[in-house]
Amino acid sequence: MAPIRNMVPNLVYAATGNDVDSVVVGWFLMQGREIVTADEAAIRAEAQEAAEEISRRVLADPQHKDLALLDAMRNGKL
Repeated sequence: MAPIRNMVPNLVYAATGNDVDSVVVGWFLMQGREIVTADEAAIRAEAQEAAEEISRRVLADPQHKDLALLDAMRNGKL
């Protein structure tokens, strides 16, 4: 019979985010795989807006005009 002390390390090191259903830290942060403490759609929209602003600023910077990465951005691949 395996010692019970292996249970926690096995959970910590073998589990992935897909194994999480709920998160509680005195109150629920996530319940039933749904975030209940923040507007996930608004956070994603804000992150997308920030990424697009960074892209515009990099594209406008003449020092970076020859970066291969910018070609991918211009072609909609990033």
